[in-house]
Amino acid sequence: QSCRGEACRNVHAVMFVHGIFGSDATFKNGSFDWRENLPAEIDGTQIDVYSVSYETELLNWLKKDIASLDEVVYALFHGIQSSVHGAPPFIKERPYKSVGFIGHSLGSNISIAYLHTVKTERGHEERARHPYVITLGAPTTGAQIANVGSWIKRRLLMQDDKLLESLQRDNTFL
Repeated sequence: QSCRGEACRNVHAVMFVHGIFGSDATFKNGSFDWRENLPAEIDGTQIDVYSVSYETELLNWLKKDIASLDEVVYALFHGIQSSVHGAPPFIKERPYKSVGFIGHSLGSNISIAYLHTVKTERGHEERARHPYVITLGAPTTGAQIANVGSWIKRRLLMQDDKLLESLQRDNTFL
């Protein structure tokens, strides 16, 4: 990323967000990496590219806590909008002209929920800096695999999985 401070005011940022089983490899197709192949500028305006990473597990054999969708969204919100370890918030340190999202699967839901959180917590002006979300295979009505995963975990007497529960089919929140 090339800008800092006021130099970012005329720069756009694009954030790639992977899905539940994703990683940095999600946006690669063989040797082609979508993040690396976005143009450095569009219509004369510079573009900075980021990847948002988080870890999830569908089958949690260690029985440790797994974040819910809300917890993942709030972690993203605080990572972008809040001060971390005394450092200025990302969005203040890099006041981009716009910050857009490209989400795959669950990453799409996380991006959309992040925008709702920005609107609720920071208001319309801050929300307006996030002009778009491009969704790729978004489970906007839930995912049948989440129902299957929850069923398997119950049958194996494993700990409930908040993330799976929040992604189940016919979830009105999604």
